Amino acid sequence: DTGEWNRRRALLTKMPRPMRAGPQFALARAFERSGKHEDAAIGYLWVGYIYAPGTDMGAESLLRAARSSEAIGLPKDAQILYRDLVETYPGTRWATEATGAMGRSGLKD
Repeated sequence: DTGEWNRRRALLTKMPRPMRAGPQFALARAFERSGKHEDAAIGYLWVGYIYAPGTDMGAESLLRAARSSEAIGLPKDAQILYRDLVETYPGTRWATEATGAMGRSGLKD
């Protein structure tokens, strides 16, 4: 239900900023599970770039945002996110997964 999603999103903005990463990630996961990949991608981008950059949660969020972007037919956006993951988190499992995803999707160049 759209009203429920909007209510939950509004609650996040009332929380202190340092406490938003976990709940935002959980909300994005809920969107993803329900097939609302555009909403999921947006939620994950907030976590990856605003609420938790430089953390495992931030890296996982960027990977999930890329996958959600692919799911809604935005392969170029996914490619940007995968490349950012590889550059920002070199040598991590997130970078490895992003490199693999680019290879499977034909997005390397």
